[in-house]
Amino acid sequence: MRDGRVADRWAAIETWLATHATETLGTLRPPAEPVAVEAAERAIGVTFPADLRASLARHDGATDGPAAFQLAGDYQPMRVDDIVPRWRAATDALDHDDRDELIRSGYWHPQWVPFAKTNSVDMLVVDCRPGPTYGAVGIHQEGDGTHFGHWADLAALLSDVADALSRDRPIGHWHPVAYGGRLRWEIVEEQHPAPRSLLDLAAAARRSGTPVPPVSPPERHRVPPHPDAGWVGEYGHVALTFVAGIDEAELLRRFGADPARAVSRTRMQARALRDSWVLPVLRVGRAGRWAFAVEEERRPEGVRPEALRRLSAGTWAVALHYTGSSTRFTLVEDGTPVIEGDTLYPARWTGRDPDRFLPALRAAGLAPPDATRYPDEDVPALLGVLRAELGIEFDGDLLRPPLPSAQFLPVLPDPPTTSAVSARVEPLLAAQLAYADEERLRAALLAQARRLAAETGLDGYPELVAALDRAAAGDRWRVEDESPLGLRVRRIAAEANAASASRGDAVARGLITEPERRAWARRQQAAEAIVHVLGPAAPRISGGHLLRRRLHPNWRAQFGADLGPVPLPDGAVEELVAAEERERTAEPLVPLVVRPRRQPPLGQPRPALRPVIRTLATGGVASTHVPPPPTS
Repeated sequence: MRDGRVADRWAAIETWLATHATETLGTLRPPAEPVAVEAAERAIGVTFPADLRASLARHDGATDGPAAFQLAGDYQPMRVDDIVPRWRAATDALDHDDRDELIRSGYWHPQWVPFAKTNSVDMLVVDCRPGPTYGAVGIHQEGDGTHFGHWADLAALLSDVADALSRDRPIGHWHPVAYGGRLRWEIVEEQHPAPRSLLDLAAAARRSGTPVPPVSPPERHRVPPHPDAGWVGEYGHVALTFVAGIDEAELLRRFGADPARAVSRTRMQARALRDSWVLPVLRVGRAGRWAFAVEEERRPEGVRPEALRRLSAGTWAVALHYTGSSTRFTLVEDGTPVIEGDTLYPARWTGRDPDRFLPALRAAGLAPPDATRYPDEDVPALLGVLRAELGIEFDGDLLRPPLPSAQFLPVLPDPPTTSAVSARVEPLLAAQLAYADEERLRAALLAQARRLAAETGLDGYPELVAALDRAAAGDRWRVEDESPLGLRVRRIAAEANAASASRGDAVARGLITEPERRAWARRQQAAEAIVHVLGPAAPRISGGHLLRRRLHPNWRAQFGADLGPVPLPDGAVEELVAAEERERTAEPLVPLVVRPRRQPPLGQPRPALRPVIRTLATGGVASTHVPPPPTS
């Protein structure tokens, strides 16, 4: 019988947990009360399959928390008291849409019963419709629907989990890992061994005369001008960066571009280049004694702290970044932020002298921002403050004619300042990083860096291999942007950005595969993490970011073996958790300003609304969830 199979499989899972993950074993709850199971069946109007009843009779789900038991990924078995609210939320949503079409298309059916949850609305369900599919297990994902074919029933799922644990094998691309008394599932994907370079392909296309990039930007990026918003209404997002006392050629150099290769481009020509599969692009001009750069990027270079330090060397720099809903403003003197703030968060302005322009900002309706005004009105208001306070003579008309334009490599990112390892989620790993002898820790991290380089293909770059050898000999140094290694890492970042942008480019979409795009993204993340470990920054912070980039599922055990035993004082983990909690609660919640949005003029289409991930669990955080693929 299937219910007997369920008991056997749960027994095998519990035996493994008792040996390898005792804390996770402790999160499995006692049996559910039969009366509660029957009440859930009545509320939903179905009869639960025998194996779901048997599973609830063994464990009424798992207790919430970072050590909670999970099935094949991040699906946590649900308490019977959670089943009806989850089912009702999914079923009630049918009433807000085309109910019959959603049922017919397989998005949701009122006789599908959830039994395992994630921290978003994604969940595992069991089919309780009478007929041949009764008892089948499916995966429900918001925006994608419900898919069956993974497991014939819950007993088969539990068999897969027990087998994966005992044989140390993955379920799809989820691999079980035990460390520090907890079970977790690591996503494991093969790294493409030799992803093609879109930058090389673009160069080859130019040599052969292929029209790259297209002569006009894709229609999907066009922003219909709003007649009431002035020149700002032509932009969905735009960044303006001003530097005092230098010319356009020097501004290009500080961005990392070659002024000798600059060409004159209109806004549309620059957008076409930006939207294609090549390096990022900026245009430059003059605003009185200030040189300015304009970028239409969602993540523009000229507003990054790393770039602003370069741009403001020996002078002043100002950056404005309009995102469509707010404007971020930064004033920097010779690398030191003087004012930093966002018009969405008027109480969170910081810097060495955040009140420097306060009277002018108040007069302009920016401190606090006028909640009745449209966000695009903040841009001319801020430019008016800059004109009055700093003499920046800028007007939107300066952006209309062709301007000197060049492509460039993004600068290296700053070292991380916060840990990537939470003591609440990974207590043993956090304690190892916090209490290990620093020299032993650095040696262990360099060993991990070599493994990461081999996993991601970075060991094919001689600059990085030489740097790891130098670090192993005891050197510590900050990798500079213009050094051979710095240029290599910046080039890898540009490759990753081009690969990501190629998803939306009609020419480049088919030139590389999705595994190649992911390979470039991993190379960028790995290269930047290795650079930070090489430098003088504290390895306790940078090391966690490097470890998180490892691809091998058992990297924790490898790190523990490289590091060796770490003596921990009594209460070490508890203190780390308490410190995290103090840090989390130290920064008060800052209310944002709700602003009106301009509606498209008559005759213009309204923008499509993006789907919003909802969280049903109290305190839940929406996450990108990857389901396990069907098992054989």
